[in-house]
Amino acid sequence: GDVLASDYCTAEGEEMSGDLGDVKKKQLLAHTINQRKCCGATGKAKCAVDYSAICQTGTYDGAHVEAFTDDDGSVNDASCDTIMNMLSVGNYLGDVLASDWCTAAAGESKVFPDGETRTRSDGLALVVSRFKCCGANGKDKCAAADTAGVVALEISATAVLEGVTKVQFEANKENFKSGVAVLHTGKTAADVLVDAVTETSTRRRLLATQLSVDYRITGFSSQAAADQAKATQEAGTEALTTNLQANGFDTLTAMSQTVQVTEQEGGSEGGAASTLAAATAALLVATSSLLLALVVL
Repeated sequence: GDVLASDYCTAEGEEMSGDLGDVKKKQLLAHTINQRKCCGATGKAKCAVDYSAICQTGTYDGAHVEAFTDDDGSVNDASCDTIMNMLSVGNYLGDVLASDWCTAAAGESKVFPDGETRTRSDGLALVVSRFKCCGANGKDKCAAADTAGVVALEISATAVLEGVTKVQFEANKENFKSGVAVLHTGKTAADVLVDAVTETSTRRRLLATQLSVDYRITGFSSQAAADQAKATQEAGTEALTTNLQANGFDTLTAMSQTVQVTEQEGGSEGGAASTLAAATAALLVATSSLLLALVVL
């Protein structure tokens, strides 16, 4: 279209068909500028969209970047603006900025790039949770408001295990969960959820002996209890290492971990983080294919 026209952003609602379905020209322009940095590292297109309205709590930060692991094990990253632009270009979320979106369109089901069918609202919730687009503890616009006055809390942690392969970890995952739980009074392995296990060494996969394990300890009803559990978990790294070495992780040579208190996500193991990582990788590949096709044309 006439991209230099002064009224282009309001006039070019025209759709074009591509690998990602029907795409508005102005959406594709905004995404291309953001993805290819045509206006510089932080420059925005004339039709750039402000996605602030997706946040119920917290403040939207389009420049915030989170890393993710794709299907081949490589680590990439993407900004919130990039992710939201891709989802808009692919029409996975629909008119997410509409004031009645949570009631009118959010319940519609879409097949996302990872092959999973989920509602549009679940897709938005995954983006906000995984990529922290509304801040560390911000909620998406359709999230249930906290009306009970008590918010369930959990401990979110990442442990780096030296000397352990992914195969070895999976074979002894329950021992890992039990080893974490024993540090906390009243907790069992069922309260420990392992979301993702990523090989972080440069050796080939079957030989990789450095793992990053994302896990959660759930079910804390007060800030004081959660803060105490966080301190216990941090102080218990040495005890946990000894426990693991005696229970299936005999090759473990060192362990470090980072721990934080967050609002409880719920769900099961392998939840939002690992699911959205796969979805994001697939979406990046699909979008790149579309942009390449346009360049060729």
